[in-house]
Amino acid sequence: MPHSDAIFWFCGMRSAAGHDRGATARDRDKLREQILRGLRWEIVRVWSTNWWIDSTGTLDRLDARLQALLTTQRERRTEEVEREAEAGRLAQAAIAQAMASTKLDEGTGLQSRMRTRSHRKYRR
Repeated sequence: MPHSDAIFWFCGMRSAAGHDRGATARDRDKLREQILRGLRWEIVRVWSTNWWIDSTGTLDRLDARLQALLTTQRERRTEEVEREAEAGRLAQAAIAQAMASTKLDEGTGLQSRMRTRSHRKYRR
C-alpha cells in the first residue's frame, strides 16, 4: 500500500498445513481481506502450486502486477494533487471575489450614508 513513490509495502501471507480445513478458515480469510482492502491495500494472490511448478513465470507475473498497481496509484495520486490544486485556486478566487464584493458594498453604503446625512442638513 504505497502512500508515496518512495514507499511500497509488500505483504506475503501464507497458510499453514491444514489451515484450509478449519471450520472458520474461509471466514477468517475473508475478514482479513476485507480489513486490508478497507485500509486501501491491493490483494495479489500467488498460489503455492503455481510457485512450485513455475516460480520464474509466477514471479514475472507478480512483478508485472505490482508494477501495474504502482503505475495506477501514481496516476491516481497525480490526479488527486491536481484536484487539490484546482480546489485551492477556486477557493482563493472565491475569497478574492467575496472580498472585492464586500469592499464595493462598504463603499456604496458609506456613500449613501453620507448623502443621507447631507440631505438631513439641508432639510432643517
